[in-house]
Amino acid sequence: MDKSQAGQLIRETFESPFDKDRFKAFVKNLLNTVEDAPFIYRGKFIPDANVKEAIQLWIDTAREFGDPVPEPKGRRLMYA
Repeated sequence: MDKSQAGQLIRETFESPFDKDRFKAFVKNLLNTVEDAPFIYRGKFIPDANVKEAIQLWIDTAREFGDPVPEPKGRRLMYA
């Protein structure tokens, strides 16, 4: 890819609304060694957790880092 093609790819990628395929093409050209592999979740994200577990994880993490956790105001949140 020459300099003008690279400039065009950068403009198309970042000056247009987000398009996953265009971004993948940009990254492949930038890094040259990218594999199309499925995304694997790592860290504290639990993709199959229910809402109650996700909220508890958020509360535990906030307390671990000393962040304030709001107290309930007597109302219950309805889960859809």
